[in-house]
Amino acid sequence: MTKPRFDGKGSLFGELHRQLDSDICMLDIDRMSLLITQQVWLHKENECFIEYRHDAEQITFKAIFELKYKFNERIFDLNESVNRARIAIAKKLECKLFVVIGNQSPLEFYEIDTETGAYNKSYTLIFTNDKQEQKKAMEKCWQQLGLQKAS
Repeated sequence: MTKPRFDGKGSLFGELHRQLDSDICMLDIDRMSLLITQQVWLHKENECFIEYRHDAEQITFKAIFELKYKFNERIFDLNESVNRARIAIAKKLECKLFVVIGNQSPLEFYEIDTETGAYNKSYTLIFTNDKQEQKKAMEKCWQQLGLQKAS
């Protein structure tokens, strides 16, 4: 399990992610601005994480996860510049892109195609408060999303 946040705060998604193996790392970029081709400001209701893996030689970005509390078609509307920026960031990082809907169980994962902007519901993560069950649920989810590390 990865180490907890130093400030004792964080999101449900971040806490669940910590149930994965310690070498599956994630940057918490909410309240941070990114400059790739434009700036994207993220608010508390729009938490965003970048998952990465590392070895002694390099960092590999695996996925961007943007969390939303409720489903809304505008989340995927390519006329919204923030959605195009999200895709541009994923392309630059050469990683998968997901929007995760929910603030409690279940969490709905939607993968966004970074070439077309099309989205598909990829997985529904159902979990309880039991840490062992959370770990198993997250491992299964990551396997289904194609993010589980090779054994």
